[in-house]
Amino acid sequence: MFRNYWRSFMYSMGLVAIIFIIFSLIFPESIRIKHLYHMVCILIPVNLFSFFTFELKLFSKHIWIRRMVVIAFSLLVLFVGGYIFGSTRFELKSLVVYCIVALIVTMVIVFAYYVADKIEQRNLNLINQKLSEKNKGNIE
Repeated sequence: MFRNYWRSFMYSMGLVAIIFIIFSLIFPESIRIKHLYHMVCILIPVNLFSFFTFELKLFSKHIWIRRMVVIAFSLLVLFVGGYIFGSTRFELKSLVVYCIVALIVTMVIVFAYYVADKIEQRNLNLINQKLSEKNKGNIE
C-alpha cells in the first residue's frame, strides 16, 4: 500500500510542479515561490485523505459518496490553506468569487470522474469481449 501511496503522491507532486511552471511562464510577475509552497501544503493533506478514503473505502461503499467527500475536503483545505497563506479574503465580493470557482471546480471534477468511469467501462467491455472470444475458441 505504501508503494501505491508514494506513486500517487509523486504523480500529484509532478502535476503541481507542471502547473506551477506553466503559470509562472504565463504570469511571471505575479507567481512567486510562495505559491508553490501553498500548492504543496494543500496537496499533502488532500492526497493523504483522498488516497486512504478510496483505498480503505472510508465513509461509504458507494464510490460517488466517497468522491463527494473528497471534493468537499479538498475545497475546505484549499480555503483554509488560502487563509493561512494570506490569499483568502473575507469580503463579500471575494466570497462570491470563491463560491463560483468552487462550483466550477466541482463540476469539472465530477465531469472528469464521469469520463474516467466511461473509459474504464469501455475498457472492461473490451476485455470481456476478448475473453468471451477466447473462451469460444477454446470450446470449439
